[in-house]
Amino acid sequence: MSDKDSRLPLSSKLLYGVGYIPDSLLNNTFFAMIMLAYKVEFGLAATLISLAMAVPRIYEAFADPFFGNLSDKTRSRWGRRRPFLAFGSVMGGICCVALWTPPAGLGQNALFSWLLIVALLYFTAYAIYTVPFMALGLGMTSDEKDRSSLMGFRVAANNLMLCTIVPMAPMCIYNGWLGSTPAESLRSIGLVLGGLVAGIGLFVAIFINEGEPPAQEAGKPPKSHGLIDGIKTACSSRPFLMVTGIVSFTLISLGAVMSLSTFLGLSIIFPGGTGIEKKAVTQLSFVSGVVSNAAGMLFSPFVGKVCTRIGRKRLLTIALCNVSLAFLLTPVLFSRQYPYLFLIFTTMVILSLSCVWVVTLGMLADVCDLDEIQNGESREGIFSSIFNWGIKVAMSVSSVMAGIAIDWSGFSATLTSQSEFTIGFLRWFFALGPIPFFAASIYLVCIFPLSPEKIKELRLEKEKNASPQP
Repeated sequence: MSDKDSRLPLSSKLLYGVGYIPDSLLNNTFFAMIMLAYKVEFGLAATLISLAMAVPRIYEAFADPFFGNLSDKTRSRWGRRRPFLAFGSVMGGICCVALWTPPAGLGQNALFSWLLIVALLYFTAYAIYTVPFMALGLGMTSDEKDRSSLMGFRVAANNLMLCTIVPMAPMCIYNGWLGSTPAESLRSIGLVLGGLVAGIGLFVAIFINEGEPPAQEAGKPPKSHGLIDGIKTACSSRPFLMVTGIVSFTLISLGAVMSLSTFLGLSIIFPGGTGIEKKAVTQLSFVSGVVSNAAGMLFSPFVGKVCTRIGRKRLLTIALCNVSLAFLLTPVLFSRQYPYLFLIFTTMVILSLSCVWVVTLGMLADVCDLDEIQNGESREGIFSSIFNWGIKVAMSVSSVMAGIAIDWSGFSATLTSQSEFTIGFLRWFFALGPIPFFAASIYLVCIFPLSPEKIKELRLEKEKNASPQP
């Protein structure tokens, strides 16, 4: 793709940012509410919930590359990626409704079966939408500033959801806005989320401009390289494995402990098992989500400029050190006397994650460029799918770790005061558990070999070698 063709209008960046809203809602509301709904309200064992969360994400090891490769090879009047966005968003909207409205009166085994089946369908829809959507963004431009800006809009859209709908959804379970009981509220939440996912996804699928297919493929059938070849190429790429590892280690550390924040709130900040304490915890989560993600949303557009000024590796290292410090400070920041110190923690985490996402997605785009330079094929879908699968495996591992930690801690939703062991276990697991994973991410950042300058150098060298010699 030439530099001239790589420049993107503001409307394309805005629409791409809007297109991330269904992805954000499907992913974030699931993890924000699943333990609260199925453990606290429906009474399903935390370990069974964790298992029902982990199994679909492992299954996506097969689904993600399939849909990524299929979107790479698709040639239709609507484009390569847009049909997947339309179908995935509608299916995801239907699954939202089913997930939060299980039939009443189910026992443990039946409720677990319902959750597992719906979760499998839910994350199938998520894969159909999110893998082609990420591939779309990776191929929209080859300009480094445009890439950082485009991913900044994506991160800003995610932060917008995280400071509005995502923290509001758990709070709506108990505040009576959407129903007189938690079950009625969950039913209404499912309908609202489903409508947003389907409606916004369809809007973006209709109006977003994919641009032309890669120059070497325009007007031609796809190359013979298929799914297995693409998977082998991705899995043998050292830079790709590194950038996937950076994000995966970061998300394992975050996911394993962030889902414990509600239980820490009920144990330390607002101890008790009544509806008043539950409402207070969800309100604190809402306020902290609004404040911290609003800060992240405002900061995201400037990440690219900061990255250009100080360099990718330095910015990413600073961000990972900052989020590590945030967790180490939680024994002080989680306080019954000063509950809103929690905002300091969440703001530090969100600002760091804004940097992590913008920078690593730019690194992933460089990996795709390297593959195109070396192999002559545009395979953003395959790389996006394996990258997404790495993220989902990380979240599955973190979910299992969280469920085990909750059960090991001895937390009981029926107690008005948790034991000293429960409080101490949750507090120190939360503070220290993520640190080894953050350290692994920092190490991978330090040894990552690619940069925009390196990609430009390789591209020029290939063009020089392809030119006719006198």
